[in-house]
Amino acid sequence: MAWFISQCPDVGLLGTRVLRGRLWIYGAFVLPVMLFIFAWMRWLPLSLITLLGVGWGFMMVTNNGQAIVQSIVPDALRGRVMGVYTLVFFGSMPIGSLLAGSAAQWIGEPLT
Repeated sequence: MAWFISQCPDVGLLGTRVLRGRLWIYGAFVLPVMLFIFAWMRWLPLSLITLLGVGWGFMMVTNNGQAIVQSIVPDALRGRVMGVYTLVFFGSMPIGSLLAGSAAQWIGEPLT
């Protein structure tokens, strides 16, 4: 597994912001679609395949989003901006989880 990870290209090697932006957009579309399919899936092997799509979409959104923000922000402000970005991005996840749990309690897990 370590060999595979070391052979994967880095986000920084993608070069232009246009390519990163396209991958971010693809990930932003693939993630919710695969998550919706996973919610309605009842067969384990196909569920695991859809989870691969969910993971790929989430990695594209998070990694390329951070890379785009870092490449746009001036060097003098990069630490401050990334601190706020990380706080908002990862700090809002528990709030969303709380809302999703409440919705799942009322309307059911697959529909949530």
